[in-house]
Amino acid sequence: MADYEYAIGTTEAGLTNLEDVIGVPPSGVRFQKFPLDNTGGTGISVGAGYPSCSWVFEYLSWPSYTDMLSYLGDDASAVVYITTRKPDNTYASYTAVLHRPQVPNKATQHSGSWLNVTFDFTHLVSV
Repeated sequence: MADYEYAIGTTEAGLTNLEDVIGVPPSGVRFQKFPLDNTGGTGISVGAGYPSCSWVFEYLSWPSYTDMLSYLGDDASAVVYITTRKPDNTYASYTAVLHRPQVPNKATQHSGSWLNVTFDFTHLVSV
């Protein structure tokens, strides 16, 4: 049994626990319910757009990093399925667009590993 519920896959049936894919959970998760927050005429905020999230890893070994990149192939982004933690500490599964990390701008290579790697997922749709 996995220690956490994060998962990734190319199909919903193929969701694989992140523990089995790269061996570690994200050290941080940022989840944004709405990319746009509009204030209506009544003064009430109304969210617009699709949710997004980011998986932040303080440390990833080179093999783990390349395993995550395998979901992208040679593309800058790709549609994947993920299970991630939401702000209320529950987990949910989505289709999402995975974006190639900004390397080396946001990450630093160190002794054959990567520090401070962020994988961004946009256009989350519940499955």
